[in-house]
Amino acid sequence: KAIDTLRSQLLQEGKFSSLTGEERKKLTWAVRYSTDSLKKFPAYKKVLQKAISICPELHSAIDLRNQFKALFDLKLPHIARSRLSNWMRQVTKSKLAPLLKFLKTFRNWKDWIMNFFPFRYTNGTAEGLNNKIKLIKRLGFGFDSFMHFRIRILHTCGALC
Repeated sequence: KAIDTLRSQLLQEGKFSSLTGEERKKLTWAVRYSTDSLKKFPAYKKVLQKAISICPELHSAIDLRNQFKALFDLKLPHIARSRLSNWMRQVTKSKLAPLLKFLKTFRNWKDWIMNFFPFRYTNGTAEGLNNKIKLIKRLGFGFDSFMHFRIRILHTCGALC
């Protein structure tokens, strides 16, 4: 999200005025894809390279994002912690506002996020169930009783036979 916000800010500042309208649309998606995914979309990769040559801030932001993603492939918590500290210093030095905002949020949740490294667990399952329950609630437009709502959740989530 921070990279996309940065792209939007740079676009509003007129940094990408030399790009055509079609190239700007492709850039929207190109900044969201990982380096590996861009191999499947050469047109997006070409637009991203052009945008990076125009605006080096975008290049440094994408590099920082790729470094951050690579941290979660590390298996040893102490190595991850030291590399994460280095990454946080780099973000602070970059002075890119959207990344600094992300860094503030990250610092607030750092202890919880660091639990991923020794245990390799995430709360993705719980988040998915919460999302599904919220969807059921929106689709239900107010159930007659809590019991009907509960049965619908259990049925949808596979707890009822």
